[in-house]
Amino acid sequence: MSSNATAETLVFPPSLSIRQISGTHELLLKQLEKEDALLLDIADDADTDLSFIQLIEASRLYAKKHGKTVSLKHPASENLQQTLRRSGFLSRMDKESRQFWLHGKDI
Repeated sequence: MSSNATAETLVFPPSLSIRQISGTHELLLKQLEKEDALLLDIADDADTDLSFIQLIEASRLYAKKHGKTVSLKHPASENLQQTLRRSGFLSRMDKESRQFWLHGKDI
């Protein structure tokens, strides 16, 4: 997405793990159904796990398939990078994923 000016911002709660994934999924899907561009705001100290990473990756695929865009308001925080690292995403990250998660920056 070239500009975030027209994107609707979705602020996530601080706990983004398997225990809350159902509610997080509902929230994200609801916003994706009504918005063409979604800007995800994840707190730097958010508690994330693999289920959240998988949800975001699925959301990216859904958005792409439906001509929508999903982006992060800020590059992945150190906490989120730790989850990405533990789950193997950082070691096999393609250019598009690097742009999404890290805003194109190297770690």
